[in-house]
Amino acid sequence: MAGKTKLDQEAVFKQIIGADREPETESVELQPAAKGKNKDRVQRSYFLDRDIDKALRRMVLEEEKI
Repeated sequence: MAGKTKLDQEAVFKQIIGADREPETESVELQPAAKGKNKDRVQRSYFLDRDIDKALRRMVLEEEKI
């Protein structure tokens, strides 16, 4: 791995988006505050391969039959 260069993220961003735009930063003030009983909850997304999804669905169907 000799000669491997480090990726300059800012340069890549400016090349793709444009030199005059700045990257958007997430701010705590901009995110809506959780209200009531849901304040401890976090939402996440997971992406599964099609074969894993199919196997999980099959498992659920098998367990429902029992």
